[in-house]
Amino acid sequence: MSLLNPTSLNLAVLIACFLAPVISQAQDENAAANSDDNLQTMVQKWELLDSQIADKEVEFRAANDPEAAEALRKQYSSLVEQSVEMVDKIRAKAVESLNAGDIDENMSRILIGLVMNDAEFDRNNEASQLADKMIAAGVDGSLFEKAAKADRLSVFSKELLEEMFLRSNQKKQDDLPQVMVSTSKGDLVLELFENEAPNSVANFVSLVEKEFYNDLKFHRVVEGFVAQAGDPNGDGSGGPGYTIKCECDSPEARRHFYGSLSMAHAGKDSGGSQFFLCLNRTSHLDGRHTVFGRVISGIEVLEKLSRNMTTSGKIANAETDTIKSMKVVRKRDHEYMPEKMGDEEEAETPEQPPAQPETQKEPAAEKSADEDGASKSDEPAETATESGEDDG
Repeated sequence: MSLLNPTSLNLAVLIACFLAPVISQAQDENAAANSDDNLQTMVQKWELLDSQIADKEVEFRAANDPEAAEALRKQYSSLVEQSVEMVDKIRAKAVESLNAGDIDENMSRILIGLVMNDAEFDRNNEASQLADKMIAAGVDGSLFEKAAKADRLSVFSKELLEEMFLRSNQKKQDDLPQVMVSTSKGDLVLELFENEAPNSVANFVSLVEKEFYNDLKFHRVVEGFVAQAGDPNGDGSGGPGYTIKCECDSPEARRHFYGSLSMAHAGKDSGGSQFFLCLNRTSHLDGRHTVFGRVISGIEVLEKLSRNMTTSGKIANAETDTIKSMKVVRKRDHEYMPEKMGDEEEAETPEQPPAQPETQKEPAAEKSADEDGASKSDEPAETATESGEDDG
């Protein structure tokens, strides 16, 4: 016999590393414990439910009588529902405190626990957005580092927590280039990862300062995948007239999360001007496309962009959003000149014509993106571009 518990906040590591200290302190705060809507009291109630769930599962596994087992299953399911409801209440109260700036060590631990829970159950967008709010509010970034080292977390959860630790450190340094992007659906601000992808950032900044991106389309927006732009031809076939090297194969390379900014390309070292913004965690692109920034303000604009493509192709009569303008609002005190690989004539003469994607698997690049055999239906199609088909 087995019980599945896909939604309960049932993470022993979370209790041991983060919520246990909160619970312990809450038990010493008698006055606070008298209020049903007090956050510490909610955590205590959740801990009790979690313990009851674990006990009920043990009883279920030991049951030999089918009728008794069914009764235990129903009791278990009821406890899980109560636990989920309590987690939702904890989340709402914690986010309320976060928005109000009422953050202390215990509140930070609760918030980290919620990020871990979201990450463990593949709610990556929610985990990323909550963590970014915590970073903006000045929550101690070392908590992300500690959480990433916890046992029994999935690889993807650890990767997300490691990314948040990097972001918290960058907030302290507060010196990365930033670009304001004005779109037909609102404004957003990009922060550029110059430390990890200096040439991609130099390329992007130089094109922005030349007003290259002004009035260009988001020619490929796929729900739950990417919003791609940067093609002067408007169909995924164009570029700036040169290519640059990928910077995605170093140990410092950043990964693709919700709101990440990454280079589109036709294959290794074939990127130019096209880029995409991630609308989800796209781990299959890690190590293949260069992440060189992220959205730090106006991330709600991503959900407003009109989806004009699906896994099977273009959506008929779909609206196409545009980049009205881009402006560099901050950069470091040096010249931003990218190292280019090809001259304009070479780049404008593709070795083979651009192909239309058969299945969406990976961001299209300087024409779409390269097809290399990935088979998951939720991965973007990679099709031939200026430089032909390749990985990278």
